[in-house]
Amino acid sequence: MQKITNFFEPNYKVDYKFQFKYRTKAVSFYFLKEFTCAGAMLSIFQFINYQYLLNFDRTTIKEIAIAEDAAIAAGNRPEITEMEYIDQAIVDYLYWNVYALFFSLGIIG
Repeated sequence: MQKITNFFEPNYKVDYKFQFKYRTKAVSFYFLKEFTCAGAMLSIFQFINYQYLLNFDRTTIKEIAIAEDAAIAAGNRPEITEMEYIDQAIVDYLYWNVYALFFSLGIIG
């Protein structure tokens, strides 16, 4: 029995109710924070993935490239070039990445 309990012997004279109450609240607060941050991270990461799929969609980039070529062929300046669109998409994507980093650090702290 000594090997199983690692030589632990309870002291029945000490009342452990206060420690139990404090530790239960501390652990429940930790898990609440963990689940809240995980849910927020899930939402933010799903939104970031959705934004990535919208911003870097092949068909959209192809349509912009075709419109750019048509405008140049007609002698006009295109509304937005393919590279301008991709640059703007990267800026938009980096904007949302800050929120993902914030919630990732929230679990550590």
